[in-house]
Amino acid sequence: MTFEMTNNVPARLYKVAASLLLAALVSAAVAAPWMGVGLYMTSGVWAALAVDLAEGMLYRPILSDDGYGGTRYFPLHFVLHAGLIKTLGNPIAAAYVISYSAGIALLAGVYRCLTQFNVSRGTAVLCALLSFSALTVHACLYQIRPDILATAFNVWGISCCISPKTTSKRWIVVATVFFTLAFLTKFTTVFGLTTVVAYWALKGRRGDAAVLALSTAVISVLALIGVNIASEGRAVESFLACATGGTTLKSILMGQYRFLYTARFDIPYFITLAAAFSVLYLRGRNKILDLPIIFFVLTLGATLIIASDTGAGINHFIDLQIAGTMLCAVQIAERPTNRFVRYALPASGLTGAIFVGAAVVFLNVYFTETRYEHHDHIMKLAGTGEKPLLADDPWIPILANEHPFILDNYSMRVMSENNPEIADDLFKKLDDQFFRAAVLFYGNQAPRGRDRNLNIETDARNLYYSWMLYPEGFYDRLTQSYAPIEFVGEYLVLLPR
Repeated sequence: MTFEMTNNVPARLYKVAASLLLAALVSAAVAAPWMGVGLYMTSGVWAALAVDLAEGMLYRPILSDDGYGGTRYFPLHFVLHAGLIKTLGNPIAAAYVISYSAGIALLAGVYRCLTQFNVSRGTAVLCALLSFSALTVHACLYQIRPDILATAFNVWGISCCISPKTTSKRWIVVATVFFTLAFLTKFTTVFGLTTVVAYWALKGRRGDAAVLALSTAVISVLALIGVNIASEGRAVESFLACATGGTTLKSILMGQYRFLYTARFDIPYFITLAAAFSVLYLRGRNKILDLPIIFFVLTLGATLIIASDTGAGINHFIDLQIAGTMLCAVQIAERPTNRFVRYALPASGLTGAIFVGAAVVFLNVYFTETRYEHHDHIMKLAGTGEKPLLADDPWIPILANEHPFILDNYSMRVMSENNPEIADDLFKKLDDQFFRAAVLFYGNQAPRGRDRNLNIETDARNLYYSWMLYPEGFYDRLTQSYAPIEFVGEYLVLLPR
């Protein structure tokens, strides 16, 4: 495979950057499952949905004797996860199989898009690898979430609509399938479809644009109706209870700030974005209607809206990284450009490789215990019994072969604002010491070292970010009946007083 590139870009630099990044990604892919990197609160919600389905429950009720439901997550990812749980018998292995397979699919999809844009195959391979430089991609790849799967479907849908050969109805059908799968994986992933519809409409293919949009919408709606019927109405009930995630007009207006604040440490990401904005300027007015530009601009707009959600994390920014990399790759392959754009992708890739490599070393040196060892210690403190656990992180009960009583504590806050009955039920259970133990997630706020439990009552209260989780007043009500016992890694264990 030859590596041909215009604009006097040094091929060796791209090869070195891509090779180092690939080596770092593979090292992290090996280390992540061993350390339990992806086993944290949010991925646990997806795992709990999959475990529920593997046991025959598609979307649990919002309030029942078996616990609290409520989620706005769409079904495709956890349906696949549930199927693999039945096949492999291990929810962790099943989750990583999906995540890493989605990563490979995304890599292949970016490569196919670039070759459809007439980027040489060698250049497309290296630029596709360099699109994985940003921390947002790593957050999706190793934290076993559906974002990377949705992005892969989205990119493959676009790849079916670039070449003039896609006037064939067969390609429109294939694109419809991919865009539908992207939506059913993550309901905000609609900007790929919007990009193609807008591009075709501007190019005079209004009939094809209408067929693609209408067919995707109809199939998606029919699929959701089927999911709701299969769940006996619980799916729509869950979506309606949690869909907005607490988003308000004020939070939407703050979207730009939240975007910059959330992604502030992702240096490779901002290198790519800066280069992409440079390309927007360089391509000028004559090329403003190119598909890569439309894709980048629409994805940017969608990302800023998504960032307005108070629960949005860096994982939601992966699509903009992919769109920005594709725009830069097309630019350097097509026409003369400035030095910054020529060197941006390898600079981003080298920075990403350093970040990932440093993270792997840090995990192995700084953390003397894995997440699994933390879990075993937590379960020793919590003990066994008929009473359930109250756990921020659903992985805690899942790894102990128990049923997570709370599906998503973030949704608990949103739902309780609309339905006070949920907060009343939870608070009554706390007062009655219904749970045998409570396990709260503190993340990086958790004290470390020998003296981490020296001032446990004070630290536990001051460091817990309960304003985002559970109903208002949760922590005060909890500690009336439960006492902090020990910080274990990023968690705090509380037992009945």
